[in-house]
Amino acid sequence: MASPLQEARFHYREEAVACPELDGWGYFPEGEPAVWTVRQVTTAEIYRAASAPDRAEKLSTLLSAISYGNLETQEQMLEAVGLAEEDVPAEVRKKIALLCIASVSPPVGDENRLKIVELSTTHPATFIKLSNVIDRLTSMGAELGKSPPSGKIP
Repeated sequence: MASPLQEARFHYREEAVACPELDGWGYFPEGEPAVWTVRQVTTAEIYRAASAPDRAEKLSTLLSAISYGNLETQEQMLEAVGLAEEDVPAEVRKKIALLCIASVSPPVGDENRLKIVELSTTHPATFIKLSNVIDRLTSMGAELGKSPPSGKIP
C-alpha cells in the first residue's frame, strides 16, 4: 500500500523577484516587466552545481591542451564558455550554475550561462539576491499538493 506522501502530488516552490535594475539589459523581452522567477533546486542539482568549479577546471585544462599552447586561441575558447576569468571563486561558479538551473523566467540553462556570468559581473547585488531566494526556497522544500482523487465521484 502506498503511503499518503507517495500518493500526494508536490510541486517545487517558485518566487518572482522584481529586478527593475535589469530593464534594458536584454534579460527580458522588450516591453515585458523585469521580473525574474526562480525555483527551488533538488539535491542532485545542488551537487551538480557544487561540482561546477571542478568541471570548469577540467574544461579549462582540456581547452588549453587543444589550443596547443596558443595563448590567444586558448583565451578565446575560455571566453566562449565563460571561463576566461581565472580568479572567479568556486562559490561564485557554484551560484552561477544554480542560477542557470533554477531560472524559470527568463529561462537560462547552460546554453545561456554567459548571461549569468555577465549578471554576476554587472549587477552583483541582483545576482546575490536571486541566489539567496533560490537558497531560501530550497531550504523550505517542495510544497505538498492535494492527492489525486481515488474515483470519479467526489
